Amino acid sequence: MTTVRLDRIQMSPAFAKAVLTGGMAQRLVLARAQRVASVANSMYGASGYGVRATGGASRAHAVVYTGDAHSINSNFRHQTLKKALGG
Repeated sequence: MTTVRLDRIQMSPAFAKAVLTGGMAQRLVLARAQRVASVANSMYGASGYGVRATGGASRAHAVVYTGDAHSINSNFRHQTLKKALGG
């Protein structure tokens, strides 16, 4: 049986950037942000949490934001986004 040594594999910076900014990474980040937003929207009667996804220069990004005054106040009082992240 052949053993594979992973300590000899070196990833080129171009490949790493392609993986972190590629479509699959963007879909994974967006899916996670949508789960966080849906959990936050189910707490304390809020429904104004939204998701914005962008492709950055070095990696994919997604932001869960407060879209209305009720969700802003709810997040301030109850730390809704922090709880939705599991913290």
